[in-house]
Amino acid sequence: MGESGAPIDRQAHGFAGRHLDDGEPLPRGDDERAVGGPANLKGAPKAEAVHAFEPAVDDELVAEDGGLAVVDLGADHDGVNVGARHVHEAHAELFGEQSARDLDETEVGDVVDHGGAVGVEKHDLHRDFDAGSFRRGGIGSLVFHGPEKDATFRLVNSSLAPENEARPGVGGRALMEKWGPTLVIVVAALAYFGSYLGYWFNPHDEGGTVCLIAQRLMQGERPWADVALGYNAGWFYPLVGLFHVTGVNYLAARAFFFALSTITALLGCGIVTRLSGSRWLGCAVGLVLVALPGSQFKNYIPLAEMANTACLIHLLHVEFSARRKWFGAVALGGAVLGLTALVRVEIAIFFAVIWALLLLFVLADKRLALRQRAAHLLLGGALLAAVVGAVHLPPYLYLRTLGVESHFTGQIPAWFGALSVGLQDQIGASAPADRPAPPTTPAAESRPAKPAAAADRSLLARRPVTDIWRGAGGKVRLLAFLTYAPLAGFALFFGAGVLSLAGKVWRGSFVLHEHSMKWLLLVGGSLTTFPQFFFFRPDRPHLSEFMPGYIVAMAGCLILLKPPGETRGRLQTLLAKGCAGFFALHLAAFAFYALQHPSAGTIAARVGRETKFVAANGVSVRAFKREAQTLTAIRAAVLKHSRADDFLICYPYMPGYNLMTNRRTYLHNVYVDNATRDADWMATSIRDIEERRPAVVVIDHRAINGSEASRFSRWAAPVHEYVKIHYARVAEIKSADNSTIEVFAKSLVPVAP
Repeated sequence: MGESGAPIDRQAHGFAGRHLDDGEPLPRGDDERAVGGPANLKGAPKAEAVHAFEPAVDDELVAEDGGLAVVDLGADHDGVNVGARHVHEAHAELFGEQSARDLDETEVGDVVDHGGAVGVEKHDLHRDFDAGSFRRGGIGSLVFHGPEKDATFRLVNSSLAPENEARPGVGGRALMEKWGPTLVIVVAALAYFGSYLGYWFNPHDEGGTVCLIAQRLMQGERPWADVALGYNAGWFYPLVGLFHVTGVNYLAARAFFFALSTITALLGCGIVTRLSGSRWLGCAVGLVLVALPGSQFKNYIPLAEMANTACLIHLLHVEFSARRKWFGAVALGGAVLGLTALVRVEIAIFFAVIWALLLLFVLADKRLALRQRAAHLLLGGALLAAVVGAVHLPPYLYLRTLGVESHFTGQIPAWFGALSVGLQDQIGASAPADRPAPPTTPAAESRPAKPAAAADRSLLARRPVTDIWRGAGGKVRLLAFLTYAPLAGFALFFGAGVLSLAGKVWRGSFVLHEHSMKWLLLVGGSLTTFPQFFFFRPDRPHLSEFMPGYIVAMAGCLILLKPPGETRGRLQTLLAKGCAGFFALHLAAFAFYALQHPSAGTIAARVGRETKFVAANGVSVRAFKREAQTLTAIRAAVLKHSRADDFLICYPYMPGYNLMTNRRTYLHNVYVDNATRDADWMATSIRDIEERRPAVVVIDHRAINGSEASRFSRWAAPVHEYVKIHYARVAEIKSADNSTIEVFAKSLVPVAP
């Protein structure tokens, strides 16, 4: 199967209901006397409530009658500037633990004149989640002016950008601030991914699978009915469109998935920027995601996780009062959720649950009357579901023309059924002996039955936690640490988030953009991809799919624990430093582990691979000498004993051989192992060989699930025996991992091309 007061949202948690002290009016900007001492400000509320400020000014602060005093609540200001515009500025001294960035958006606005009084006018203090929304600068400003002044000062719109002209003299710098991180990430991605685009070819990974299935769909085969997809149709049809332009091309497909990784890095940058207020901190996280993109050809997974998390965080930063924007944010979330369901159903299910819980918490938000809360909940939920349905309508109509719409709509219940079986296997509810015995050939039945191993359906085993300190070898200990380390981050921030959120709701002080809510959304988003790794495939490729989301989630949680530029208590500061140190160690350990092997999608694919290997369908790569020899020998044997329209069957999972030889397959599911085979797989496979008469059969005897029982010759002995009897072995090759690969041909006589 995913890793998701902040200076950028600037909320406070004690400002509402306790505005500036009722008994002490604010000093007016048109006051002719000098502003000095604590007069008119001595009634400031307590620090934990409003984070009040006390101006540190001299007696000459207001030098001009009617001058315009400004209180700057910008992202770059921890204090408040109070003074006459164009004349003097003075910096405020905070005596609270949080800065002006934490003021509640419902309480702060432009102060306008009304005779001798001062009023507060509300403005939206949140940013839009787009490239322009990350502009550094003011979150808002309080502008004090006298009654004789017209309100002609610059207002702040809901995206936090000035509505009139930009500041003079900073155009180039502002442009770099706005687009610099994006440009850096894109250029870095082009250079980094381009440096190993043409390196390494693994015949038994997702690259061969996705290209082969896309090719079969192009040739008219129907999804689900003729070929098992494994994922949803949206995983493959973008490649079908790409191949209509480039032809079936392995390197074009790899470039496509690298592009998805680049988008993931940009989204990760955006999330961290939103939470921290710093584009360059976001850029740093984005560059980490470029360097550690996740397993190749499965980059949809971190992309889906990042995009959904970004939409959830975005909604928290939109004011209820801006109803069109708020419902627009929900609609955007529905579109992303719908697209996610077209790619990976289970990730969409997890995020649908998160969306439902988030909308339910609208009922507890103190900023709205109960009737308004209910309206936002019901309308928001209906809109989310409607947009998801709208996204699915065109694919449904197309798939209905193919007669496979029932497969399309039945994926969710099918996933729950598969989950139930998987969980039973995890908790040992179904022992291998309880499963039906596989059918055997008469020859096999005449021999003594092989016990247990032939029926063993165990998955790839997860390392026990004791392997962290007792494991045999550094790699074993490192994988064990990386397997269990995320649980510490999840436990800390999920637990703290739940407790804090419960307290806020109980006290009636909850608002949707609480830090605790962001913690829960980040952790929840990361958890959507964790089960696939932790419970079912605890290996390097699946770890690398999960880690991009976890990296962003932990970075965001740490930022919220100790926002840059804000003061926290000693205990919280120590906790933040301790968590940051542990996360840095975790990240360094993962980077080291991921850079040891190309299965994590990193530049490790380039290291040491110098021998060129060229085959069909755009397979043009550099490989280790031994890798290239293995691939060349298999290619030569297949081409020698088959024609272009012949079938090539590969067991248990080597779609890359079909791709690189351009030989078709009739297998409904190109992946099978001891854990996933059906009860009648043996009989069906033998019958298909008899009826379809494939020209070549390739069998790889590697331990696909890390155990002897998962070798094909053990769990599929009847099929192996049948092939050995009815086909001639034309090649036996030791692969790079020292497993044996056998190539069987229907005839020893080479066929004409």
